[in-house]
Amino acid sequence: MLVLGLAAAAALTGGLLAEFAPSVSVLYGLSALGPVVDAGLPAARVVAMGAAAAAVGYLLLAAVLVPGDPYGVVSPSGYAGLRPARGWSVVQAFASATVAVLTVAENSGMSPGRFLARPDALVIGIGQIEQATGWALAALVASVVAMLAGWTLSWRSAVGLVLLAPTGLLPVTLTAATNAARSHDIAGDALTLHVLGAVLWLGSTIAMLSHFARGRDGRAVVLRRHAAIATWSLPLVGVSGVVSAAYAVAPTDLLTSGYGLAVVASAGVLLGLVAAGKRIRTAVATGGGRTMALRLAALEVLLLAVAAAAGTGLARLFPPAEAGYQPSRLVYLLGYDLPTHLTAGDLAVRWRFDLVFGTLAVLAAALYVAGARRLRRAGRPWPAGRTAPHRTAPQRGWPVARCC
Repeated sequence: MLVLGLAAAAALTGGLLAEFAPSVSVLYGLSALGPVVDAGLPAARVVAMGAAAAAVGYLLLAAVLVPGDPYGVVSPSGYAGLRPARGWSVVQAFASATVAVLTVAENSGMSPGRFLARPDALVIGIGQIEQATGWALAALVASVVAMLAGWTLSWRSAVGLVLLAPTGLLPVTLTAATNAARSHDIAGDALTLHVLGAVLWLGSTIAMLSHFARGRDGRAVVLRRHAAIATWSLPLVGVSGVVSAAYAVAPTDLLTSGYGLAVVASAGVLLGLVAAGKRIRTAVATGGGRTMALRLAALEVLLLAVAAAAGTGLARLFPPAEAGYQPSRLVYLLGYDLPTHLTAGDLAVRWRFDLVFGTLAVLAAALYVAGARRLRRAGRPWPAGRTAPHRTAPQRGWPVARCC
């Protein structure tokens, strides 16, 4: 059922964009490459992202939803999830490689078939076009995940794969051509957070439905943990989506342009996800209504698939806010302008918070402080000097071993 749904979503998305969206190669002043690229590229993107979500979901099943012994092997249900995770990672690798090839074709005006006779041109194109490089790296990481998922038996290894699989999508999002020339640094980071949140949410929903369909035990625990993942993913997806849309479309263009209508449709899908998630949390809190929660989870999969297709469409459409805008060199490189001569005051105030790495740094610091407080409450000493930044005097000579 999942395979058929993903194939249908890819075919529908590719067909609609090939029919109604402008050809990117023609916009670049190159020759039209036909439906093989115009429809095949967005279809392959949908397959790659859907397969990535499925792979992450089955890895979540082994590491989070139905975990095994922290110092031993994964649970039987977790091991049953590692096998489809390997298969979906292979699908993701092939689809990502296809996107990389079609991206080079679209940006060079060469038909994909010509790369069979000119593989050197394909290699050069992947190396020079950032978007193609990102998809090629994603294919490489997915291949590694597929190989390791076939060997993994321990719970800790499953946790490592859960961390590795979403990380493999970072080259795609960080090299994507955002829909905002101005502030593309913020828009690109928002896109990264949006994709990661959506993949975790969709993957967890797929894994939960698969676990329920197999008739496995521990459904209440799986449902509760999925509800927690969905709860944390919702603000991440919602806020990052709003940030991305705010830089690409003005409020007056929401109902008067195709791009704006796609944004409105995405907002409607998000509201549907909010309602479904709230009902699922209610079912978990009351300890009943598992059948209703299962139906709502199936609705979540459908809505998230629609949102993924809409996101692919937005990536192929030209935002009205950027019409006629010519970015300066600094805007092109940084996302914002700088004064001609920087002063000390400029260095103090003209900085921008990085939504990805800045958020990770703040989160890591908060977790460190929380861990230190937990150790202190448990009566286990933790020197304050290890928490506060300090400089240690350099050692001279070889360290002296001390005994007793």
